[in-house]
Amino acid sequence: MTDSNFQLLRSPQIDKEKLVDNVVSKILPIISEDKLTSPEILPILGVLENIVSNFSVNDAAISKVCKDVTDSICIPLLSKLHPSFDSRSHNVVLLSRVGSLQALCVQKGSAGLFVSLLNLYSASLNDHILDRTASTNKKSESQAEYIDVICALEVVKNLIRTCIDEDFQQRLIKSDVILDKHLEEVFKHLLNILRLFDKQTILHMTSQCLLLLLKLDNGKPTNRLASSWQTILSIWEEDNSSCKPSMLLCSLANYFLPAEGNYTVAEVDIRTSESYWSIIQNGIRSEDTLVRKQSIYLLKRTIDLCQQGEVDVRLQDAGEHTAKFCWTKQAGLSKIWEDVIMLMETFEEKQVHVINPLLPRMQNLIKASSLDQEIPLHTSWITALIRRALKHESVTIMRWATETVLFLDLGLCPLLHQGEEKYISGEFLLTIQDSKNFSKPQNTLQGTVSNAGVGLSDFFANCWRELKTTEKRVSFFRDVMQTMSSNSWGPLPFLFLCKGLSRVPPSPLLDREIILNLRKSLSATISSINSYIRGAAQCYFAEALVNLVDLESVLPKEWATVLAVFNMTESLQRGTTLWKNVVNQIERFSDSNVKNWSCPDIQNYLQKEATAFVQVSEGSKFTWSEMEAVQIVRFAFLAVDAKVLPLVANINKSQPSLSGILGDLTEIVNTVNSRPYMPAHKAERAVELLLCFMSELGTLTATTDELFGIVQEALASCHTELVLFVQQRMTGGWRETKDLPSIELGERAVTEVIQRFHDNSSVTCFHRLVTSCIHTLSEVSALPQATMEGQIQLVGAGAVLGAVASVYTVPCQGLSPQQQAVVEEIYQYSQKADITLSLARPSAVESREEWGRFSSMFLSSQWKMQLLNLNLGRPLNRPATALLDLCLECLSLTKADTVLVVLQCVKLLLPLVTSEGSVAKVIETLELTWSVAQEDTRGTAYLTIMSYFTAIAFQPALLSLPGDSPIIQKLVQYADLILELGEGKNGLFHILAAHLCHVWTDAKLLPHMSKFYSMMVSCCLYGTIHKRQEKQTLELNAYIQDLGSACSVNEVMKSMPTDMSVRASVINLLLRLQTDNPAHTTVVQGMIDTMIDRYKEMTIAHKGTTFPNSMAHRQKNRAFQFLVLLEPFIVEGNVDKMWNLCREVMGQPNQPSIRNYVQWLMLRLMLRFDYLQKRLIDMFVDLDERNTVVICSLLCTVALLGPHLKGSKQTQYYMSAVSAVLPWCMAHHFNTRIHAQVTMMKMWDQCHTLDIGQVLTAFPFLDSVTRFIEESKNYNSTKNLTKLMENFFMKDFDFQRDFSIETIFYTLPRLACIMDDEWILPQIFLDDMTARGEKSLWIPILNTSPSLANSEAGTWKIANSNTAGGEEEEEEEGGDFQKKIMPWRMMTPDDEAQEELDFCKKRHQAGGLVLVTSLIEKLPNLGGLCRTSEIFGVSEFVIGKMKYLEDKMFQTLSVTAQKWLPISEVYKTKLTAFLTEKKQEGYTLVGVEQTANSVSLTDFQFPHKSLLLLGNEREGIPVELINLLDVCVEIPQQGIIRSLNVHVSGALLVWEYRRQQLIKGTD
Repeated sequence: MTDSNFQLLRSPQIDKEKLVDNVVSKILPIISEDKLTSPEILPILGVLENIVSNFSVNDAAISKVCKDVTDSICIPLLSKLHPSFDSRSHNVVLLSRVGSLQALCVQKGSAGLFVSLLNLYSASLNDHILDRTASTNKKSESQAEYIDVICALEVVKNLIRTCIDEDFQQRLIKSDVILDKHLEEVFKHLLNILRLFDKQTILHMTSQCLLLLLKLDNGKPTNRLASSWQTILSIWEEDNSSCKPSMLLCSLANYFLPAEGNYTVAEVDIRTSESYWSIIQNGIRSEDTLVRKQSIYLLKRTIDLCQQGEVDVRLQDAGEHTAKFCWTKQAGLSKIWEDVIMLMETFEEKQVHVINPLLPRMQNLIKASSLDQEIPLHTSWITALIRRALKHESVTIMRWATETVLFLDLGLCPLLHQGEEKYISGEFLLTIQDSKNFSKPQNTLQGTVSNAGVGLSDFFANCWRELKTTEKRVSFFRDVMQTMSSNSWGPLPFLFLCKGLSRVPPSPLLDREIILNLRKSLSATISSINSYIRGAAQCYFAEALVNLVDLESVLPKEWATVLAVFNMTESLQRGTTLWKNVVNQIERFSDSNVKNWSCPDIQNYLQKEATAFVQVSEGSKFTWSEMEAVQIVRFAFLAVDAKVLPLVANINKSQPSLSGILGDLTEIVNTVNSRPYMPAHKAERAVELLLCFMSELGTLTATTDELFGIVQEALASCHTELVLFVQQRMTGGWRETKDLPSIELGERAVTEVIQRFHDNSSVTCFHRLVTSCIHTLSEVSALPQATMEGQIQLVGAGAVLGAVASVYTVPCQGLSPQQQAVVEEIYQYSQKADITLSLARPSAVESREEWGRFSSMFLSSQWKMQLLNLNLGRPLNRPATALLDLCLECLSLTKADTVLVVLQCVKLLLPLVTSEGSVAKVIETLELTWSVAQEDTRGTAYLTIMSYFTAIAFQPALLSLPGDSPIIQKLVQYADLILELGEGKNGLFHILAAHLCHVWTDAKLLPHMSKFYSMMVSCCLYGTIHKRQEKQTLELNAYIQDLGSACSVNEVMKSMPTDMSVRASVINLLLRLQTDNPAHTTVVQGMIDTMIDRYKEMTIAHKGTTFPNSMAHRQKNRAFQFLVLLEPFIVEGNVDKMWNLCREVMGQPNQPSIRNYVQWLMLRLMLRFDYLQKRLIDMFVDLDERNTVVICSLLCTVALLGPHLKGSKQTQYYMSAVSAVLPWCMAHHFNTRIHAQVTMMKMWDQCHTLDIGQVLTAFPFLDSVTRFIEESKNYNSTKNLTKLMENFFMKDFDFQRDFSIETIFYTLPRLACIMDDEWILPQIFLDDMTARGEKSLWIPILNTSPSLANSEAGTWKIANSNTAGGEEEEEEEGGDFQKKIMPWRMMTPDDEAQEELDFCKKRHQAGGLVLVTSLIEKLPNLGGLCRTSEIFGVSEFVIGKMKYLEDKMFQTLSVTAQKWLPISEVYKTKLTAFLTEKKQEGYTLVGVEQTANSVSLTDFQFPHKSLLLLGNEREGIPVELINLLDVCVEIPQQGIIRSLNVHVSGALLVWEYRRQQLIKGTD
């Protein structure tokens, strides 16, 4: 409405009551028809509000008007709005307008209206409370319709605000309205809403109501503040993760924490409550940014008020323990809390460079937590900061937090004594599950342990030492183990967790429950880990178990159950270091006098378990019980080695012994054949346990181990009866499908016995077994109709016969006459047997999978016999091609467990087929075996099958074929395929590379390497860039390998091969060659030529500069490593090709590491071939000064050659070299000039050292030059010269002395800052050399001098060399740092409650600078200007369209500035009217534009009320708008370009305005 309209309303001639009725009549249809979204309703309500506001309180009709408006408009509208679940902007605006109208009616109306409305909406709030607390929807009788809780709160807020008016209070008093009584009910409802509701809008509105109530109290003792605090406490106690407490505390901070520290007006001092500080700490580590902001605000405000106040603050009921907060002025606590707050706020930053300088302050807090301090800082503040840092977006900060805890001095910082041990043993351990915490330091050797790994290794031992009592230790480590057992772990954290636990001193910490839970978790965790890492983890885990077991609560059986989980082939094996450690612990156990753990107790337990193991129920069938058997046997062996269980019983004592336990088993086996009533199942259980005793012996033999002899003797005492038992089971016992485990047991037993016993009587027994098997097979096969019983008999007899055949698969000359007779009988049978015979699944067997196991076993046994025949070299019963066809048919049908046997047969058959000239059949065989190998590329047997395929395809018989043979071409294809697959499957390509390198060691086969030059070069260049997780696994493997015997996994298995292993295999092969052998030279020369061609291909594929440590860089680097290695094999006929390659590479933009190898290669070639020296000098003649890369490389080469020349050649060389280099010392290009000067200085020094008088006489002026440089080393002009002279290649490298494997593959890559996974340790080749018995090679393995190895790493750069080696500058605590931190008085912790925070001044004051951006079109410019305006406190930001604020491009630059800045919308077309209006309001209109009359920014003084208009990006400010402006200001410029970006221009002027106002003191 216009001013004239308002004047009209005040006129006495206007019937305002009738006017209200007219307006109401227009609103009622809208309400009745539910057209609340109609655009008419808001303006009409505005008119109605204006009319009501013009009534006087004393008007006779006002009470009726207000009641009518309330009943007919306000309440109906409020009952139809539901902003709780429909918060569209129109509804929110409508609610605000209705609430304002309702408040106006209450203010103008009667006291009765106020009371009725307060009761109505109070009852509405109560209904919502009942909805949350009761199952029935119980409503107040006074409420006609449902009113949304937000609507009710909006009205209540306005009603309370009305009560603050003193005139209104007087009216209520006159009407005998007891205000406090009514408000008290509302107050209780508000507190309940805070408890029951979680929606932020509801909570904010409720807190606003509370603020108004507290303001209404005006210091009166109403106890409302104390009740509010109790409500916050109850919310906190119910849910410690709730964000409500911090939000409510911020909303009510003006009363809980008075701005001036005047606690006399506060009913409660929340600073003395421990819960208050717990709320803050919980908020600091919250994942919600707003909650963290609120907590920081509360802490900063509290500390600020403590500093202002004169009263000490101590927590209630803190007692003698360290309180979470304590304040005294005398203690000097300000600095400590400044550090706490600074770290909290800094962790909100994302940039690591901003955070890093503040991190040392954590050490101040750690020292402040020491109990030696007068008032120590509670350690919960340290863990709160750590928790926040562990959730930071930056991995670097997370890693810092992890390492801070792991390396914490627990003696100084009493973390474990102030309630933080639960956090350490639970949540903290879970945060280190991320393998990112375990990245090793940069530029360290592969295998270097990460800082987190080092810290975690000692962390638990430190905790144990700090926890002084057994009770605390038990509690802590129980929690640790519970955390481990209830979560899944990656290989890195799991390994170091186990290692850390293994270092805890022996203590009774783990009870029965934990032990059994750990057994389950260990089985689940290790199943998904690489076998080598799994073995290492098992080693440490086993040590932890034996060190920490609580003997009083854990029985020997339970402990043995856990030990049985550890795999013998990976960790716990007899003879290893781990085994000896466990044995020592068992000795300690037996001497501990603990019940159930004395020597007799352990002996009786083992005897009882062994006896129980062979007890079976009547009619039961044999099933494998491997874990139970291992449990008994392993504990028995440990007890024997610990001298707890005697090997042999004392004849004077009745006590269990190992020989006694074995005797009971052998007695069962020896008597089973003569006792018809003994269950076969019992004998089978005895056999299983005996076999377990044999397998658990490990690698020890009878000559070194007495225990081995006892077990061997026990098996020897019953092996003939055992064979007879198997024979009887085969002929009369195996009839059902349930007998499959029994058949497998018989097969294993026969294999074990035949392998160990070779005397004539034993072989005779075996012969009878073979005869029986053959008889059974022949008899059953001859039956006219196959039965299930018969086919199972075939499987059993075939399995036993196959077991015998597999043991005797050795050349005949290695067998005794009796054994040859056995083999002969098997041979004769296999010649007659039908190898195509297969088993048909009986109808009684429903499971295809079950019967498949029988068929697979039968097929396997048949091919074992064929394999025996092929190994013997005896004539076959059919052509090799036909037998090969059967192999291929079997491969296409059989399962994995049979594939390996068939593949061995294929390997032996292929040479026979090849000799027959059947090329097609060989290729067919290769294709089928390849397909079989690729069927399951993710299976555990994949690498094993691929090793068999490699042995088949790349066997000497095929490799020896002519180079143009299709078979050779096929092999080359498979080599390329394996190379390709090897990039994604670690260890795959190593199989092929190692196999071929072994094959080429045969002098007869070496010439055939020429057919595979390309593949051998690929081996030299092999290696990929691994992903982070793969790389960490490889690093962990290297770390475990470096541990040696300290980790027993290295005593029982080898580490998995790496990419480096492939290159190492080739190097080992090349080291076996001889430079003076013409055949070797020829082969190597062909390899060099192929390498040169491959390098040229790589250069074409990767044009331009290669990035350091990229794949292209690595491959080029590897190529030249091998070219340098093979330089002694280069002959004069091929030297030009190599020289030309070096020249080409010099002119290419390669990394320094590659240039080093090129220069080294050229130097060695020039030393061998004299004529190349002149070529080197001649190269300077044709050089273009712009080609600085070539010039610098040539200069480095020239500088190193001279001292190695002899006689007159040396003088001649220096004369020509000095003349060639001297002109370049004054080159225009800085890099060229520096290299030339250093080269000249180095050569001049060499001439003096070598006393080459002719050169010294010819160039006498160089003495003065070099002397000047020497005397000027500390001046800037010569610093770069000094840096280059100190570079390892110029200072310490000697191309003759340092020619070694160590330099080529380890030292130079390390010094040139190549990634550590490219470094090949020379120890690998020393070990191989020792194994071969060689004493010297054509190239040394190690350097004779350590000078190069001791050089400082880093390629020469003009930039500061301090950073080349990866060193980091330490930040001093007192230094300056980036600080984006705001005082608490400027913070807005609760946006919705901002209007009530009266102590917080508004930064964007009206009447200041108005920035108009309506002409700007590009959103990034608008977003940036918005951010600038918010930072510098612009009063109003005018934008062309409000929708721009929602665009992502705008928000990317504004970073939420639009939330805190007054923004108006003015269309471009409305600018003229807007500027005119602002001019009338007293604003000076300033344009940013270059005009004829524009004023320089340096000369212009901004009035306080200024409007700044920015122009369009392209067109600037239109002329019609310039004419409206008071002044145009331009920014003085000195460059050629005549315009700035509009964002930059605007920012400059906004800052200049703010700067001038600050100087004037107007801000």
